[in-house]
Amino acid sequence: MSFLIPSIASFLLPVLALGPVPRHIAFIMDGNRRWATSHNTSIRTGHFSGFQALKRVLESCLALEGLECISVYAFAIDNFKRSREEVDALMDLASTRLIELASHGQVIAKHCVRVRIIGRTELLPDHVLAAVRKVEDMTKDNDKALLNICIPYASRDEMASAVRSTLTDRLDQRLHSTNNPLPLHSNGNGVSSSQDAITPEELNDRMLFTHSPPLDLLVRTSGVRRLSDFMLWQASSSNTQLCFVDVYWPQFGLRHLIPILLNYQRAVWARSRQEGGKVGGRRVGGVASLSVAAEGEVGARAAVSHRRQRMAKGRSPRPFVLLLFIASLVLLVAHLAYGLHWVRR
Repeated sequence: MSFLIPSIASFLLPVLALGPVPRHIAFIMDGNRRWATSHNTSIRTGHFSGFQALKRVLESCLALEGLECISVYAFAIDNFKRSREEVDALMDLASTRLIELASHGQVIAKHCVRVRIIGRTELLPDHVLAAVRKVEDMTKDNDKALLNICIPYASRDEMASAVRSTLTDRLDQRLHSTNNPLPLHSNGNGVSSSQDAITPEELNDRMLFTHSPPLDLLVRTSGVRRLSDFMLWQASSSNTQLCFVDVYWPQFGLRHLIPILLNYQRAVWARSRQEGGKVGGRRVGGVASLSVAAEGEVGARAAVSHRRQRMAKGRSPRPFVLLLFIASLVLLVAHLAYGLHWVRR
């Protein structure tokens, strides 16, 4: 029944867009190798299946009105420590499939998405570097959404680079100051005061994701509950919701994404109630929404508890009733279509 998935998505995603929609979603695409092992196939095949999953997820996410940015963890700097055979396979996959994604008629071109490559690109082989530069050039004029492909990337490396850049700028300021040879705001003995301290805002301005909206939702597949050096700075905000899914990345799809988005909306609504219904002010799909999410599971539990209380009183939240009704209708149509499909055969 895979042929029905696009139709189901076309029903459900507009309904989801009536509620709060994350502007920026990030994915840690974990589990390709374990999926390959569990299916008695090669690791190369596992990574290719992961690429196919990425295309499916991009199609679903980009159909969600209000979503502006997607970031994916494609290759960590530490991944260079893997076997030469696997690294070469990943590099070959990247060089060919990135061009495929951006080709005419494919998901990137169809949705007018700009691609940015984030990471230590100087570490990439020449043929991969040429491919990523070509993709960036092919999509530089696209303006409907943004796709950050992190390859090769490490969050600690990003933060260290931001600190180095800040210190270099500070040093340049001092070297070019002819009237003040001591550090700016010095207390007279050459020691900087707290006014000279590096601020989070300064570091944030030098991070690699400054061109992207704040991170709203980070999803990791395979059931592993850690961030593995991915977007640590961005995910540290209390406005970011983390979600860990117990499914390998090649298996991840719309049926996993929709519950994640529903949970995100419940958490946002819970946060809104906690703060008196006034958090942010962005409106998404005609519904007053927030640019923030509740803090993890606490907000989600509060939302579920509130929903149960309302249901106990005979008043289910209208968005969920509407979604349940439409989902039931879609399943009925799918059932009938499936039956007709076999009757015609």
